Amino acid sequence: MSLSGIAKEHCWTVRGIEVGQKIGDYEIMGKLGAGGLGIVYEARHVISRRAEAMKVLLPSQMGTAEMVERFRREVQLLATLNHPNIASLHNAFYYQEQLVMVMELVHGETLRDRSHRIVMPLATVLNYVSQILAALSFASGRGGASGHQAVERDDHRPGGVAANSRISRGSRGSPTEVDDAIR
Repeated sequence: MSLSGIAKEHCWTVRGIEVGQKIGDYEIMGKLGAGGLGIVYEARHVISRRAEAMKVLLPSQMGTAEMVERFRREVQLLATLNHPNIASLHNAFYYQEQLVMVMELVHGETLRDRSHRIVMPLATVLNYVSQILAALSFASGRGGASGHQAVERDDHRPGGVAANSRISRGSRGSPTEVDDAIR
């Protein structure tokens, strides 16, 4: 059955996701946050032991076919993107008839938190803005109509962008776009 068929036939509820619980090949390590569309957990793959971010729809969004379809399109768009400033999709699967997205776990404070903590020099702000715009442009160009819709989402707000200090594809200190739920 297709995802859109499932979305129309079911009014889903979150079945208590708890620390230590195993979902597919992942163990839940903790809750990272919640945004307008989903809840994000830190999860560890039980075989590779890699820490990742696992996103599921919020209970209030699961009963609406529109939000389920939007989440499905987000998964499909992320699967096509390979950009140093966009968190990578690692896996997607169903758990108890609910779509689950597993993404790169990006460590670092959000630009919102950093801007509240320090005054950033204009050159730093312009560097971040340039990288964010490059990521948004890349996503828009790759996703067609779904890319345009993904760019309209709230992920590109300061609370959804992590300014990390890891070396990533030769770029040190670059912001990596992450889901709005990771704060």
